[in-house]
Amino acid sequence: MTAADLAMRLHAKRNGRGWRAQCPAHKDDTPSLTIDGGVDGRILVHCHAGCSHEAILAAVGLRSGDLFPASAPRAGRPELLATYEYRTAEGQPAFEVRKFLDVASGGGRTKTFRPFLPGRDRPGLDGHPLVLYRLPELLQRPEGAVVFVVEGEKDVDRLVDQGLTATTNPFGAEKWRPEFSACLRGADVIILPDNDDPGRRHADQVARALWGTAARVRVVELPGLAPKGDVSDWLDAGHSIDDLQRFADLAPDWNPAAGPVVLAGGPESHPDETALPDPVRLADVTATPLEFAIDGLLVQREVNAIVGDGGSFKSTLQLAAATFVAGHALAFDTFGLTPGPVLIVSGEDGRDVIKNRIEAIARGHRLDVEAVLANMYVYDEGPDIDDPRWQLRLEQAANDVHAVLACFDPLVDLCGHGVEENSNSDAKRVTRWLRRFIRETGATPWLSHHVTKPSEGRTDRKHRVRGASAWKNATRACWWAEPCDGGVELDPIKANRLARPEILRLKTTIVSDANKPLMWKSAHFGIDRDGELVHRSVVAILRHVGAAKAPPSLREIEGASDIHGLSRDAARDAVAVGKAKGWLTTTPGPRRSLLHSITESGRVRLVLGND
Repeated sequence: MTAADLAMRLHAKRNGRGWRAQCPAHKDDTPSLTIDGGVDGRILVHCHAGCSHEAILAAVGLRSGDLFPASAPRAGRPELLATYEYRTAEGQPAFEVRKFLDVASGGGRTKTFRPFLPGRDRPGLDGHPLVLYRLPELLQRPEGAVVFVVEGEKDVDRLVDQGLTATTNPFGAEKWRPEFSACLRGADVIILPDNDDPGRRHADQVARALWGTAARVRVVELPGLAPKGDVSDWLDAGHSIDDLQRFADLAPDWNPAAGPVVLAGGPESHPDETALPDPVRLADVTATPLEFAIDGLLVQREVNAIVGDGGSFKSTLQLAAATFVAGHALAFDTFGLTPGPVLIVSGEDGRDVIKNRIEAIARGHRLDVEAVLANMYVYDEGPDIDDPRWQLRLEQAANDVHAVLACFDPLVDLCGHGVEENSNSDAKRVTRWLRRFIRETGATPWLSHHVTKPSEGRTDRKHRVRGASAWKNATRACWWAEPCDGGVELDPIKANRLARPEILRLKTTIVSDANKPLMWKSAHFGIDRDGELVHRSVVAILRHVGAAKAPPSLREIEGASDIHGLSRDAARDAVAVGKAKGWLTTTPGPRRSLLHSITESGRVRLVLGND
């Protein structure tokens, strides 16, 4: 008998290098019996309540001689070292894996593991199905709990004794079966490979099998682990469970593109300090101006956001902007943009609603509807931007269609159960991927997000983005959308280095189908011309017409607006408001006023004359 055998007989739990159990010789509510193996192989038992060795052994049917090591085993007669019981999901015995020390005729010793059905002395399973070790505890874990997958029953018991949830498959490395993966559905899995090539191959096999089933997968090579060592060896070397959890927290999420194994980090993981970057001298840096996906509204290749309550038009404004980008038109009849394909990632509206809105917006702005639709792509069935599978798929899709803009609406519905929106660490995990999305695709991400809920005694919620501060902090430009009379108001609540810090007011005109109230026939969104703005795009049109034929009529100005993607109504309104505000001057005459000259000094000033 070994100390491990006695520990199993008494249902003892690991305690350092030994075990602690309830003493069988007295009523022991608090385990007071310690079991250990001496240097000479003798089993050491001690009851801290004072029970004698004889009383303890008699209670379990043993004699003092059973505590001493047996004579050296003869060749061909294996010595049983440990027995590990595998149970079904209902907790019933399924089979045992027994660990033996085999002695060869030359004196060499090897450890082997053999399966036995309950109550049998002959090894073999006779076709009985295999299960994971400690399956009942595994299935009773809380939703989203962390599960450690190791390479041996001994390591599982060691981690479980420390309060962790752990499991392994029978028969060691590279023996993972596809049916095992379902038991870890939705779990946060941390794989701890043994420090050898079979261990790394096993970790890669398990990670690939769990990809798409577990909520999260990380592979952690423990720093400082001896060759062929396992997590039990690592803990025996003086590391703690807190150390293990710290290195696990540092580990990045595993994905198929990351390679077989990724390191957890830590001092031992980066021994070559020359691999770390040197500081950059600012004298060698060239400062570059911001580039815009939409002039003054969305910063190109940066994270942008629009926030607001439900019904604040934020989703519709996103679709409108996407329509202009895909249709190569001025945004809101005013702002220049970078045209190109658009990727829409929707967690709320389905593709039919999105298509109807875009068709209506395109018609309202006199764009080629079919050309717009051909330049837009949508995901609307369960995308999860915290899921590494979806992250890679979205990067690939954006590259495949050459997207210049990617709209994510709404943020809260696109993050899976593994993201707590009030957690900065969870939020940063998503925003770090968004920055990687920019690097990998060159597209500009635009997030739609909600605002804080009303709280007792507080009515002013303006500029309060819901959830962790990391959501807003990650953006370069963040706009607050709020309905106003006849339209919507956009307030820049974060505009780092943005050239347009003032509030924008948009007029909205939406016409629904009388026979289908939920369907739109047309929709128009334009700058509120009652505000003090005559944008440079209007000036560009006037200059274009003036260069072709001076002085042009208002009708010619309206006609030229189509060439520049500006509606005739917008051009007419801009001139009318400019005259009413005193920015345009004209001399009355018998014929319609004609363009005479344009001057710019501070605010745009347009001068009209007559013939």
